[in-house]
Amino acid sequence: MKIKIYGKPNCSFCERAKMLCRIRGLAYEYTDITTDALVMQEFQVRTSHAKTVPQIFVDEILVGGFEQFNAFLSKKA
Repeated sequence: MKIKIYGKPNCSFCERAKMLCRIRGLAYEYTDITTDALVMQEFQVRTSHAKTVPQIFVDEILVGGFEQFNAFLSKKA
């Protein structure tokens, strides 16, 4: 399972998503959308201009934010 989390600094839900991955022993890639304009553009294109973070992809499919990701993982257990 390939997990990519788009987030930004000081986001409690971003931290919770990363913690959930660590607790479950899941490898993930975290991308800070505030690092540069190209990263922000990638985020906007991949998420259809989502207004909130985190936005989490599993195997290149957008799952959504933390709550949706948590529910997704609960179904997999």
